[in-house]
Amino acid sequence: MMSSLVPWPPGFLGGARGPLTRARPPVRLLCGGATILAALLAPRELGAGAVFNAGLGVAMVLAAGAPVRLVRRVLRFGVVIYLPLALLLIGGAAATGEVGAGAALAAAAAIAVKGCVVLLIALSTLATIGVAELHPAVAGLPLPALARLILLQIVQQTGVLLGETARIRQAIAFRAPARSRTATLRVALAFQRVWLERVWARAERTALGLEVRGYVGHGAAPLPPLARWGYADTLAMLASALALGGGVVLRYLG
Repeated sequence: MMSSLVPWPPGFLGGARGPLTRARPPVRLLCGGATILAALLAPRELGAGAVFNAGLGVAMVLAAGAPVRLVRRVLRFGVVIYLPLALLLIGGAAATGEVGAGAALAAAAAIAVKGCVVLLIALSTLATIGVAELHPAVAGLPLPALARLILLQIVQQTGVLLGETARIRQAIAFRAPARSRTATLRVALAFQRVWLERVWARAERTALGLEVRGYVGHGAAPLPPLARWGYADTLAMLASALALGGGVVLRYLG
């Protein structure tokens, strides 16, 4: 089974139970992609853009019915990723004196908000797709066959990366059980040195195994003919179009 080959964390695929799951799998992916694009188009600075992005994240979590543990994992992942960035920006501002510490902290916070929102939207969207629905969902997208195969690999490797991050954090937390903040700080410091090396080695082993076996992809399975357009699909596309329009307005008219 595919679920045994890819160590997806619990709730990563098929863990959502919200109203978005009533739409067809390709529509869910399109809705999530449009919402991510809206978040990327919104201004990065703190203000209307950050509020808009936070609203998009909350709306997607509610629409998808994403598990609470998935939201907590995204927030923890954001702390691990963006806390070192904030410290670097504040340290650089104090060293150069060109930008105040407050402005550096605001810039780091704006980047953190956008990054966490994009990750939250992406994972909430994937949580609405079950393992059995993944191939039909990608097959129903209006994309070339090669693009669909690449998208499938991105989804699977994202699950690998999240699982790898969880295992590293658990291993470090086991060695520092007294204080969770100490474990989080150690994860942040060991992130580039340990995490990227393990991910790179895993990718090399996967590529070598595919090459040895002479693997050739033939595209995703076709969308089942019984999956017809429904009212849930229309509502999902309208909501994502409104979100995308809001991002465009904030980008060019805000």
